Amino acid sequence: MTTVNHARVSRGGVGVALAAHFLFLGGQPASADGLFLRGAAEIDGDGSYWVSGGLRGDATTQTRWSASVSRSQVQNDSSADAGTTAADASLTHAWGPLAFQLGGRWWKYSDVVTARVLRSEVTYGSGRGYFGAAGEFRRSEFEPFAIATSVELANGTVVPVSANAQCDLDDRGVGLHAGWLGQGWHVHGEFMSHDYDAAKCGFDSPQLELLRNARREIFVQFAGRATNDLSRSAAQRVAVENSLLDHRWGIAAGIDGARIGYRLRFDRSEEAFAGLTSHTLTFGVSIPRASGSAVDLYVGVADSDAVGSVALVGVSIDLAL
Repeated sequence: MTTVNHARVSRGGVGVALAAHFLFLGGQPASADGLFLRGAAEIDGDGSYWVSGGLRGDATTQTRWSASVSRSQVQNDSSADAGTTAADASLTHAWGPLAFQLGGRWWKYSDVVTARVLRSEVTYGSGRGYFGAAGEFRRSEFEPFAIATSVELANGTVVPVSANAQCDLDDRGVGLHAGWLGQGWHVHGEFMSHDYDAAKCGFDSPQLELLRNARREIFVQFAGRATNDLSRSAAQRVAVENSLLDHRWGIAAGIDGARIGYRLRFDRSEEAFAGLTSHTLTFGVSIPRASGSAVDLYVGVADSDAVGSVALVGVSIDLAL
């Protein structure tokens, strides 16, 4: 079985795109009853950081599960505690040339928003090539916030708004991924785009009924205190996996040796509210072991509309139990 470390290759990308074909590419099943402890950390030059820990295992030769928790902290000028806590779980099953994955994610950003994500993915592998699609549904529940501003409606009417609001925002994501595992090398590409519904809001002022279902451009006008921090956070790499994006894509290539491997990856993302973009380039070195344990070290640079260019360094460890 090919031993590319898919989870680390995809760090900073769509996230689970490579995991779905992990079990069957190369034409051999995974070893059953394998249990691994995974830990990872990343820090950038501004002092923002991300840490994660979890377990993954093989329930059968065709079924793999994983669970993890993570914490990221962004150095954000407008918020003293711009931190996010997240939890993930997924189940992947291979059936002939197909692999299916179901996953869930929960994350909470500071005292601003809590999001729940359901994700499904299917991947088809033929020889050394693979391609697949992913679908995602997310509900984001904003903490109650005060409004004291004016909103310009689509028809040009300006409406003064002074109230307390509580809003939910749903979005659906659709993505594609594809790649090739060569003799000692691999390439991979992925893309995910999100479509947002109108925000559903409740107000303590009955005069604001016309804003109860607010499109994104209207929602941003009166919910700026909530969306501004989210926009700045999403434009930084350590928090991009726990953010509300418009779209993102990534490409990766690597050399897979028996004793050491190398990879190069580029990612681009754009957040949903202010349109802030982020670009990240990373170079990593992986040191695998026959037991399945591995150490991965990487360095990179991220450039975003929010904070400019910043260097980063990260490490991840998979330990066979």
